[in-house]
Amino acid sequence: MKEPMPEGMGKGWKAEDYLEDLKDEYYEWHGWDRETSLLTREKLEELDMLDVAEVLQADNALA
Repeated sequence: MKEPMPEGMGKGWKAEDYLEDLKDEYYEWHGWDRETSLLTREKLEELDMLDVAEVLQADNALA
């Protein structure tokens, strides 16, 4: 994961760098905070889940 690929199309790339970028994109697409991986209130509102947002906010479990 941490060593660069020695050959092929990904020569010089480190898997951990690629996966970290991919994870950030995935989190953003799903409406999760990239730093904490917690749901955002905006995403829950978009999904019409205000009741869930209120509970999570009361428990400090929102991004």
